[in-house]
Amino acid sequence: MAPGRSRLRVPGLSRASLAQRARQRRVAPASVRRAGGGGAPPPPPPPPNGRVGGRAERALARLEAVGLAGRADDSPGLLSGGELQRVAIARALVHRPRLLLADEPTGNLDAGNARRIAALLRDAVRSAGACGLLVTHSATLAATADRVLRLGADGRLHHG
Repeated sequence: MAPGRSRLRVPGLSRASLAQRARQRRVAPASVRRAGGGGAPPPPPPPPNGRVGGRAERALARLEAVGLAGRADDSPGLLSGGELQRVAIARALVHRPRLLLADEPTGNLDAGNARRIAALLRDAVRSAGACGLLVTHSATLAATADRVLRLGADGRLHHG
């Protein structure tokens, strides 16, 4: 198939149904809060049973998982490229996707945060019984995958 003409087929999903769902959701830009920042109220305490139920609570838990709980009130303009990348990953995981597509998810991160994000993505996919597809140049990130395919000079995918 020629470049730019590839297709991804997921049983039970069509491009039209995905577009309709996206229009219905109309997700607003992410906004998060930080205790004590600009007079914002502190985040709610965790539920007594330790379970995170609501979307806001899950968002704060994911920010903590990517190491950004302390930046929850900061506007995107105050965040570095790597921090913005971690916020995007946290935001995606809040929705508990069954299919996770990640293009260079650790590309702008230092080694420590790259390891943290690789483990977080792997654990999120496995715990949800989801499917994850990572595109990366990082041999370290590729090594965390259950299966690795490489794009050959012939334009085809090869195992290994």
